[in-house]
Amino acid sequence: MTRCLTVATAVALVLLGAMPARAKPKAKENRRGDEKAVRASVASFEAAFNKGDAKALAAHWLPDGDLVTASGEMVKGREAIQRQFELFLAERGRPKLKSTIISIRFLAPDVAVEDATSRLDPPPAGPPIHAHHTTIYVKREGKWLIASARGAVSFPPSNYDHLKELEWMVGTWALEGESGAGHIHTTCRWSENKNYLVRELRAELHDQISVSGTVRIGWDPRQKKIKSWVFENDGSLFQGTWTRQGNRWLVEESGTLQDGTEASAVNILTPIDADTFQFQSVRRKLGGQPEPDIGPLQLNRTRGRR
Repeated sequence: MTRCLTVATAVALVLLGAMPARAKPKAKENRRGDEKAVRASVASFEAAFNKGDAKALAAHWLPDGDLVTASGEMVKGREAIQRQFELFLAERGRPKLKSTIISIRFLAPDVAVEDATSRLDPPPAGPPIHAHHTTIYVKREGKWLIASARGAVSFPPSNYDHLKELEWMVGTWALEGESGAGHIHTTCRWSENKNYLVRELRAELHDQISVSGTVRIGWDPRQKKIKSWVFENDGSLFQGTWTRQGNRWLVEESGTLQDGTEASAVNILTPIDADTFQFQSVRRKLGGQPEPDIGPLQLNRTRGRR
């Protein structure tokens, strides 16, 4: 009996010795809290960058933390890092940063490694910049701060250089109340990596939708010309070739309506100033028969380029 009690006691002690394992949920809870805090720091950094606040950016580092720039330069210390960001933002204006976290690993209770990718979109000129970076965070007085950050920068394939002459179109434009024109509303934006300009068009005449659809403007590397593809919401399809003549752009456009009828026109876009451009459509044909010209009509910018 005594031996049985002794064995039972030993087993009980072993089991009791395993009892601290019940603290694991708390440890996991702390780890989740730490990961949430690191993610919050990444979000805070992105917000400060997009505000152009160099001081707030540098505040994410330890006082003696370091940053390795894309050129390989080591910047040491919070004050030096702030100056580095001030110079960068002065040169680049207010680029937009978007970060995507790949993983967060904890090497120790107070040391975390974040791997992430980021996209930097210049405002508005210039091709986008992509980067992969690794950041080491250290927990100090309950706050996760950057001890070291470094990354590799890449420039994804972009047709920006071929399309940048049309960058003036980026924004929102409208024509309202012109005689016989009703209402025209168009927006233009860059696609990802600035490989296309994407226009959304809606025109109304006497409260009826006359034209609506999407236009993609891109670079044809084989013909070495700017081309456009028009997809109207009623199923009509058109393709255009863009040519610059002085300050104006001629778009020779042809295609078919939803019922198969052939149509063609030469559309002329002429920038007047930063907030105004003129639109005219001439040499219009429908089913081989001439159609009346449209315009010239003047559209005004209602929103900025961003």
